Amino acid sequence: MTKQDKKEEFPLKEIVRNIRTFTNYYFNNKLLIIVIVIGGSALGFVASQLYHPKYIASLSFAIEDSETAGGISGLASQFGISLGAGSGGAFGGDNLYELFGSNYIIRKVLLSPIQIDGHTDNLMSLYFRSYGLYEKYATDKKKEVREVRFDPEYVKGNLSRVQDSIINEVHQVVIKRMMTAEKRSKKLNIGDVSFTSRNEMLSKLFVELLIKYTSDFYIDTKTKVSRTNYLLLKQQTDSVKKAYDNALSARASIADNMMNLVKQSSMVGLMKKQTDIQVSMNAYIEMKKNMEMLKYSLSKETPLIQIIDKPILPLKKLEIKWYIGLLVGTLFGLFSSITLALLLYFKEQIMQKIRN
Repeated sequence: MTKQDKKEEFPLKEIVRNIRTFTNYYFNNKLLIIVIVIGGSALGFVASQLYHPKYIASLSFAIEDSETAGGISGLASQFGISLGAGSGGAFGGDNLYELFGSNYIIRKVLLSPIQIDGHTDNLMSLYFRSYGLYEKYATDKKKEVREVRFDPEYVKGNLSRVQDSIINEVHQVVIKRMMTAEKRSKKLNIGDVSFTSRNEMLSKLFVELLIKYTSDFYIDTKTKVSRTNYLLLKQQTDSVKKAYDNALSARASIADNMMNLVKQSSMVGLMKKQTDIQVSMNAYIEMKKNMEMLKYSLSKETPLIQIIDKPILPLKKLEIKWYIGLLVGTLFGLFSSITLALLLYFKEQIMQKIRN
């Protein structure tokens, strides 16, 4: 055996010897092992009991967003109406997903009155009750904070400064910890929204109201200009129709008065009214036709947000089973006992070398 082989064999024997020595040292401290492992097991069990179960509500939807503003613009321009650069604007494409987390939408979801178990409530108050926040704020030093409420009768009209501040805080918690909204893939116009909370009904109602108010706002904003101009054209068409009806009535009245007249000059008024009738009729027919075309184009421009899967009770529940907590706690206790034994062992080894 060469010197090099002896050098390589020596460290290997030393490592094996140290492992055996530590193993003997570890099992000689059975009381320490038992106490730490039992402590870890108890800690894991208690943690599983103290952990609040959470409920996940998920909702999927499809978006059909047709861009037909060009056709509408060309048609509306015939009547001096401008639709601008287009109906998409800042709310086209993936920007819909940014709306889900906006302060405006989240506030509307939290504060809108809804029926829960047969009585009027809102999600903000349900959120406060689910997380014990009324009790938490009741111990605050400031009177206005202690007395803050979010029941429907307390959030009508303008909110107080304290209410606004708390809602802003809840908004941040919601978008950072509780809610997700994302597109399923770049190729598919399918999105997913989910919300996680301690209250099953809170999670379910939140995603349902979120998609409702976001869809309403998105559609209203995308079609606002076009819809306004359609109503303007409809008003103009109604005015022409009214002028046509008035001309018909006036012509009939003149004809009745001319029954016993022979002079040709008396026909002038009748001919004028006949001309008014013809002009009004032609204008009305053309405007009515174009209004129907504009209405059809507007319906095509309106985006469709179709819900695919809605949350159904019972929701998916996140919880720590007692046996999982016990197992994790036991493993943690075992790892902690080995770590502590290693520290004590190396400490004794170092002290022994110092004494020698």
